[in-house]
Amino acid sequence: MAASEAQQKLQELHATLNADLDKTRRELNEMDTLLRQTTSEVEKLAQRELTVATACAIWKSTSINIARPISRTSTHRLRKSRCGC
Repeated sequence: MAASEAQQKLQELHATLNADLDKTRRELNEMDTLLRQTTSEVEKLAQRELTVATACAIWKSTSINIARPISRTSTHRLRKSRCGC
């Protein structure tokens, strides 16, 4: 009887370990899925950041190019008004 009890305990332990192994595999699969989703979101955000940075650079470049002629014209008018021409 002692041998059959030991056999039964080993079978119970084996079943418990298999259940734990299955649970761990499911959790690992979940983590892998979440990691892939997070990586995808990070890539999307990096792309958006690049798009915004590019748009800002273009906007700054455009506003500088527009502002220069206005500044020159204003400076010319100011000089003209000071000299009385």
